[in-house]
Amino acid sequence: MYQRWRGRTRGLAMVVLVALPLVLPSAAQATPPGKPTLSTWGASSAVRAQVIVGTTLYIGGDFTSVISPDGTTSAPRGHLAAIDLTTGDLLPWSPSANGEVAAMATDGVNIYVGGAFTKVNGTSRVHLAAVDQTGGLLSFKAATNGKVEALHLLGTTLYVGGAFTAVRGTTRDYLAAVSTTGTLLDWDPEANASVRAITSVASGDIVVGGFFTAVGGQSIDHIDALDPITGQSKSWSYPSSAEVVGLVTGPDDDVYGAVAGSGGKVRSWTNEGDLRWTVYTDGDVNAIAYYGGQVIAGGHWIYMNSGATYLPRLAAFDPATGTVDMTWQPKPNKQIWSLATDEAGTTLGVGGVFTTISKTTERRLAVFQSS
Repeated sequence: MYQRWRGRTRGLAMVVLVALPLVLPSAAQATPPGKPTLSTWGASSAVRAQVIVGTTLYIGGDFTSVISPDGTTSAPRGHLAAIDLTTGDLLPWSPSANGEVAAMATDGVNIYVGGAFTKVNGTSRVHLAAVDQTGGLLSFKAATNGKVEALHLLGTTLYVGGAFTAVRGTTRDYLAAVSTTGTLLDWDPEANASVRAITSVASGDIVVGGFFTAVGGQSIDHIDALDPITGQSKSWSYPSSAEVVGLVTGPDDDVYGAVAGSGGKVRSWTNEGDLRWTVYTDGDVNAIAYYGGQVIAGGHWIYMNSGATYLPRLAAFDPATGTVDMTWQPKPNKQIWSLATDEAGTTLGVGGVFTTISKTTERRLAVFQSS
């Protein structure tokens, strides 16, 4: 029998950081390197999505070409490309989408991509497709009638969010689930506006964020937990008050979010939706990741905490308290759109529209690696 949010006691703990002192990371944490550690190819336009498989970084976005580290050579790529994380070299992998790629997910073998495209490798794939590690298009089909903006793979189920209201010709309002063969599943939470982020927690619950203010006919404020089988809302304890556009679950099973809206926030909740901490920014936070024992957030803010802390667009935070690691100050010159980490937590991919980061030229893609 379904029970709302496990009948727990909802004690809220909110930590609002007013001013951030210079804090060294704890022994359990590792500050990212001060500068990108890999001389890598960049992109001609925004890098909006990334996944890492082994020693390969797969990227997607608005770009139609990629650019060598010295800026002298370019190669055509149709919104998708792959970089060797050992050498920084461009790899031959080059499936071609005819429009923006906004989301990526992987099972470690195949790459699932979502976005605004309608064709991949010249074949109809409307907003959602799967390709293999040779760049070949797979038979997977699950067309949506609007842009796909979030993907999360759990076992053989691909959870899909975006600006659509139908999948495979069947009504699905902004959220859906399909099998890795493309079969539409019964999961149907019914959000009332676009979904931009999806993650899961150890219980199996699916946590979603976006522009919605209702799920399944209930008033729900921009973030919700959903049953992975039925899609029923479990009513996230502490709402967001603004659109949640990025989510990641840490190894502690707590959830970390990138929040946009008026200003922005880096925020953490427990796996049951209780608020842990919030850091306020003066611009949107667009992307969130967990790397080296720290939470990494990127966006287009300039200051945090009502102007008290100047650390623009990219920062690392203590996962327990939200305290910023002021020893890492990459200060990209333009906004961040995507972040990716490997399973070992030793590689961080940073994508966006920036052209410098840590005072070095990096054309919309930078890679930080630690031992």
